[in-house]
Amino acid sequence: MAGTVQCLGYKAFGLQILSEFPLPELPRTDHPGRIGSLSVVEGHLTERWEDIPKITPNLGIAAHEVMFMVKGTAIFFHTERQYHYSLSSSRRRSG
Repeated sequence: MAGTVQCLGYKAFGLQILSEFPLPELPRTDHPGRIGSLSVVEGHLTERWEDIPKITPNLGIAAHEVMFMVKGTAIFFHTERQYHYSLSSSRRRSG
C-alpha cells in the first residue's frame, strides 16, 4: 500500500500554507483555507531546470513559472499557487 503524505498547515505573509515538510519558523494553523493559499511539495526538477530560459545562471523565468537554484542545496520552482523544491543529491544523504 502506498504511503500518504500528511500536510501541515501554516499561516504567514497573509497566506494559508500547506506543506509536506515541517516549517518550524512559521506559525501553525488548524484551519488552512483555500483563498490566498499555497502548497509546498517535493518534486524532481532537474530536467525542468535545464529547460527553462535563464536570466541569470541561478534564475529562470518562463510564462507564469519562476525557478531558482541554490547551488549544492536545492532547485526551487514556483507556479500559480504551488511551490516545489528538489534537494541536491548531497542534501538527500542521511546520517
